[in-house]
Amino acid sequence: MKESNKWRPLAALMALAALALPAAAQPGATVGVDGSLGILGSSLQYQGRIGTFPTGQVRFSMATTSCNPGNHNLIWFQAADTRHPVIAFMAARLDPGASRIVQISDRSWMKHAFFALSSSQCSSCQCPSGGTWLGIACSDTYSTGNNAGNLAPMDDYNPWTAIWTPGQQPTGGSTNTVRMTDADASVAGATYYYCANYVFSSWIQSSVGASCTSGGAPIPQPAGTTTGLKNEPDANRTNNLASRQMTITYTGSTPSFSSVGTQLFGTVLQRWTGATISSSTNGDPTTGPSDGRVYVAVKVTGPTNGLYHYEYAVHNRDNKGGIGVFRLPFCPESQVLNVGFHDTDVPGNAVNDWTFDKVNGQLTWTAPVGNSLRWNAIYNIWFDSDAAPISGNVTLDQATIVGGVSPNFTVASTLPLGLYNVNLGPGCGNPSTPSLYAGGTPARAEIGNASFTLNTAGNVASAPALLVLVTAPGTTDLGGGCNLYAANLGSVFPLMSGVCGPTGAFTWPAPVPADPSLEGLDMDFQVASFAAGGAYLGSFNLTNGLEVRIGSATTNCP
Repeated sequence: MKESNKWRPLAALMALAALALPAAAQPGATVGVDGSLGILGSSLQYQGRIGTFPTGQVRFSMATTSCNPGNHNLIWFQAADTRHPVIAFMAARLDPGASRIVQISDRSWMKHAFFALSSSQCSSCQCPSGGTWLGIACSDTYSTGNNAGNLAPMDDYNPWTAIWTPGQQPTGGSTNTVRMTDADASVAGATYYYCANYVFSSWIQSSVGASCTSGGAPIPQPAGTTTGLKNEPDANRTNNLASRQMTITYTGSTPSFSSVGTQLFGTVLQRWTGATISSSTNGDPTTGPSDGRVYVAVKVTGPTNGLYHYEYAVHNRDNKGGIGVFRLPFCPESQVLNVGFHDTDVPGNAVNDWTFDKVNGQLTWTAPVGNSLRWNAIYNIWFDSDAAPISGNVTLDQATIVGGVSPNFTVASTLPLGLYNVNLGPGCGNPSTPSLYAGGTPARAEIGNASFTLNTAGNVASAPALLVLVTAPGTTDLGGGCNLYAANLGSVFPLMSGVCGPTGAFTWPAPVPADPSLEGLDMDFQVASFAAGGAYLGSFNLTNGLEVRIGSATTNCP
């Protein structure tokens, strides 16, 4: 049954009403505040393990150098003063063949910065300090040992507003550094990355002082700057985070880490070959209530035996409220198979995985309490579908509404909305059920598509197979769990035969003529193949039924 359109005008009006909410720009955002992860260091340090190899976990830390390419000095007070930068860390793995990129580290504790050097590793330091600010054009390096201590939980911090609500105070030691399982760290053929993400802000306690030496201590800023916290604008935050490749080599149960290549600013999702990445914030940071940025990467492969494989990776950079639901539209008549999910549990915990559902033309993944996608984390979602990829939007629902933002927002992506060949229902078979699917370049019966084919797979090796055309659509119960996808036996016409190969597959050429009169025509097919002991009459197996939608103007869902 097709979904009714009667509610769409109302939904559109509700969306417009949501856009008209009272505006309050990104709190404290100040043009010119611009910190940077200038150098994601090549130094990596093993920090110990939990459990025994190969079923345990390993910990490591990384070196980072912050730089100040902006025109405001950046505050660097020590905890328990809430005004200082923090650094979040991550490890990610690109699986063999670039099939999937996942975060393999847990959501490790963040580093509370406590003292700023006045070095010149990025440019010539213009405004040196005694450690309480990172001056304009200055740099400050934290070693692997330094970044292994003074850590505290991330949920006490709002990365969008740079406000820390002290819970557990920063503590020394390496217990809460980046950790991952031995299994995740030793996948043959995989590529590994380490990542860091700074959150900066500025502060002025006096509007006096245009340079480092004039009045307005303790944090001098450009003359005329108003008193208070000055957050880094969203537009300046891409250089706050970066990734770099690493190798992980085990000697017995002890891993060693080494850096490879150069750093790449921005989300580590950029390392995913063949993926398309988009991002958005919840709200417009310049004009209305907003929360931080979330990246959505998507990669679609196939079709293979009529199915496309959809992979999504969602990276929450600095959205404090977190993501509690991931939604995307799909064709209700399409198949959605082999659904999967991955989060940051180390070790894995399937109990708190997001739940999947298909409802009202949407695929939804919903977080249980306590496992929303929080900042500095990547979650993954995947599935197979016979619907082809089409551009559209995914919808992200906030887990917590922070600062009056909208309950949800959209990010551009790719969706399973091109259902050109409709599966009419399952086949039957013994020892296995064969399938019928379309092929070609594209696998779509466009007018004039000479490459279009009909294909069967999963039959008995070397089995004779018969492709039939149905002239009166319907379903006829043949017994034994077998259905003929036709109104009756009299509406079935033998079309083409063939002999399956050693893998049980066969392809029939089905070129579509360049005849505009075929536009909008639907044709139904099914295949019967011989099989000793088969599901139908002990001699035959039947594929699924397949409706082929013919035409170049055929778009989206039936």
